[in-house]
Amino acid sequence: MQPSTRFGLAGLALAAATSLATLPPGTAAAQDAELETGIREIALAVGNTYVCAEDDAAQAAHRDMTRQLFDHILQDTGSNRAFLFAVSVGYGASVPKAELDCEKLQAQWQDMQATFELVEPGQ
Repeated sequence: MQPSTRFGLAGLALAAATSLATLPPGTAAAQDAELETGIREIALAVGNTYVCAEDDAAQAAHRDMTRQLFDHILQDTGSNRAFLFAVSVGYGASVPKAELDCEKLQAQWQDMQATFELVEPGQ
């Protein structure tokens, strides 16, 4: 599974989550499944990126931003999807560092921070 390919789509899916109720039933179900897949893939990448953090300070900052992202998901899509996110982050964080492309993951994490406004611009 390549979580890196879904960041843009998953971000759009999160932004559109509140409009699912207004779609025809078949379309809403397909988008609902796509949203959950996107959340899972983003969360796996977030967990992987935590493993790549260089030091304790970087890990602490990562945890804080991950909680913010969790809060966004909880508020926008509900507790079931927030739970899916949390479990998937934990699973992603269990991957050994030697198996990860940390440089690529760190770049994606920087993009996510800006996309989901987890840090102030320019930080």
